[in-house]
Amino acid sequence: MKELINEYIATRKHTKKMYKALLELKDEMIDEEEIAKVNEDLATIRKMISSLSYSIEVMASGRFRGRSINRRAAYERDIPVSNEVLTMNSDKLQQMPYEHEVNEDEEEVKELLAKEISKVLDAKEREVFNLAANEFSHRQIAEIMSIPKSTVQSILKRCKSKIIAEGWVIV
Repeated sequence: MKELINEYIATRKHTKKMYKALLELKDEMIDEEEIAKVNEDLATIRKMISSLSYSIEVMASGRFRGRSINRRAAYERDIPVSNEVLTMNSDKLQQMPYEHEVNEDEEEVKELLAKEISKVLDAKEREVFNLAANEFSHRQIAEIMSIPKSTVQSILKRCKSKIIAEGWVIV
């Protein structure tokens, strides 16, 4: 690494000499077009010197303006993922709609049972219970209803205790 830093320092030194020579040449020029071109070249060389200085500083210190190289490398390893992919992979046991057959009789029985049970629940408890009965996770229910996950859990506990108090058996 020291050899590379020394090469950068030598390149910066040579670039500074080239900049000074171009400045002296510019002072001798008379034509406005040539002076404009030389000014563009000078601006480019200044940027090169600045970049070389910054590179030398980073290599010598091992830091990118306040952040270490290792920490920055961790950011570069992050892989952005869309929300749809996260939602699909949130529950390991979640089945896709095409992975199981729907039995219409079972669905009717479930609906009748859910209606019967939900008579003892208030509106908010009924909504949370129905979402949970439709196999939504606690996190998904919390997002849908804009309430904390812990509130969903406590509402479901309250629902279970009311259902048990009415004589229903929860399996």
